[in-house]
Amino acid sequence: MRALLLIDFQESFCSKGSVIAPEVAREVHARGTLDNARQCLDAARSRGDLVVFVHLAFDAEHRNRTNRSFRFDEHEREQRYMAGSVDSTIVSELAPAADELVLDKGSVGPFASTILDAVLRAANIEQLAICGVATHLAVESAARDASDLGYKVSVIRDACAGPTELHDHSLNKVLPAFAEVISSGAFVATS
Repeated sequence: MRALLLIDFQESFCSKGSVIAPEVAREVHARGTLDNARQCLDAARSRGDLVVFVHLAFDAEHRNRTNRSFRFDEHEREQRYMAGSVDSTIVSELAPAADELVLDKGSVGPFASTILDAVLRAANIEQLAICGVATHLAVESAARDASDLGYKVSVIRDACAGPTELHDHSLNKVLPAFAEVISSGAFVATS
């Protein structure tokens, strides 16, 4: 069984007017990332793949926060990415269907602060295709963890975005050690 994991496709990272992550948002639009992710999402849905969304969204007390870095201290202090807030909302172009799982995470990667691994194992998932933002952060963390957890991982190159130099380094130098790096066209064409 296969799953498509969509990571951090939220307003704060993907909207053209983003003030929190303007460089990432510019790259999302310049690369056509949302259109490519949408093609993958449509293909996954039509095939019956498990679809899971994970986004940075803290509960009111930050109980789901596992990352203790200075960046996450700032998020908590500034009350950024609160569950239900505009900046944590998944963009309308990739709106989850009513029956699709949306997990709130309090970490860079999607495994440390969520039940993602348990969900995938309960659904007998062996193959995990990943897309999202930012490539060098959440996507790379997801691929590393998923690989270590025993999943066959693919990262969908053109359905990811991040600052150009970091995005390219991650896709060309780091991620091939943990995942097969593929195009959205290749993902769509798989049966």
